Amino acid sequence: MLNELGSARTAIERAGYGAVEVRGHFRLGAAFAIGAELSRTAKFELATRQNGETWGTAGERNQVPLSVSAHDVGQGGDVAICLSISRDIADDVLSYIKTAALPVAKVLAIAPQAGPGWASLTGAADARGVAEATVLQAGKAGSPGLHVFLCTPDALALMLGHGWNRVPETQLYEDTNPGYQPTFRFGKR
Repeated sequence: MLNELGSARTAIERAGYGAVEVRGHFRLGAAFAIGAELSRTAKFELATRQNGETWGTAGERNQVPLSVSAHDVGQGGDVAICLSISRDIADDVLSYIKTAALPVAKVLAIAPQAGPGWASLTGAADARGVAEATVLQAGKAGSPGLHVFLCTPDALALMLGHGWNRVPETQLYEDTNPGYQPTFRFGKR
């Protein structure tokens, strides 16, 4: 899929477009990958429908109070980021990382201070703020690689990919309930 996204990006650029509306139903990894290909650093602005509203990458960012807790794993040098917005997946992620023997030193579990849930984000400005805060956490993780697990609205996954810049090589995972499956990899080691 990454090759097709690269081709789509080239076609969009050749047509002279910078604002792109992303439509359809897709998994969180695909949303992240679309955002990464049509990135902020490439001067794209993205929008998609979320809960009957248009959520886009442009606009103000609300500072949503987030809780960031570190969980030592000690299986390697990488860091895993577990973003629990819609529901708390930290225990599932920790269990998967240990069972799969991923080379992870610690897991950074990020969630709203008020707790995960369907109403934890009030709109696009909240999502933009959470995306920016998560990218900042990823950028200062201090590891050779990142493993990313998401339980978020798909518009937030799109925003995360859109701003994913100056971070270590990243491996995304999809929830297969039970467990996880590696999907897209960004960057090089």
